[in-house]
Amino acid sequence: DFQTEQNEMLTLLRQYLSPLISFFRVYVIQGLFKFLTRLVTGTCELERILSRDSASSAPAQTCVALKTAICRSKTLLDAANAITKQEVVRAESGGGSDEMMLRAETDEELSAQARQLAKRIVEQKRMRESRPEFKKRIYPNLVVFLRAILTTNALKQRVKELQATGFSGTNVEHEQALEEFWTHAMGRERVGGRYTEDWGAVGFQGRDPATDFRAGGLLALTQLRHFAVQQT
Repeated sequence: DFQTEQNEMLTLLRQYLSPLISFFRVYVIQGLFKFLTRLVTGTCELERILSRDSASSAPAQTCVALKTAICRSKTLLDAANAITKQEVVRAESGGGSDEMMLRAETDEELSAQARQLAKRIVEQKRMRESRPEFKKRIYPNLVVFLRAILTTNALKQRVKELQATGFSGTNVEHEQALEEFWTHAMGRERVGGRYTEDWGAVGFQGRDPATDFRAGGLLALTQLRHFAVQQT
């Protein structure tokens, strides 16, 4: 009937108009608001985020707001790529002896990256560096929160690398980590061959614990060893 057809038409209109309304609200209205705010205050969105009192009292929220603002900015594409990249290279399970200790970025490297990235952002957003507020709060906060974002990314990358690297029975460091787990979990060194039913005492299903790691890779072994060392 007519009422049913009318309801169907309204439903279709909502489906097609909803994305357009969202686009208009996000890109047009917010863009206009940001333009007018910068015109009045002389500061960009990033500066306003970093100069708030909540920057120090609510660091997690500030990190999210900063990352969101950078990713939304049309002039900070390089910075957005730098803080969102997720690169994982699978390490072969039969590789060299340094597999267990996959390279992690040092604190110094992360701090240097944060400073370089902050410098590029300041230049691209044309922040007024002569302002007392910039030197006292905005720039120091920018470096601190960029470093926090980069550190989180590095941790995620580290976890994914460990998971993507398979356990190898021919790798000395892998085997040593496995024996360390046994020693700390059981309170004594293991006696006997590599393939034994004794592994069942610490939860493995068969004579070869390597078959239990599967998709968990070295991440599973690293977590087991850490738990045994720290909690026993």
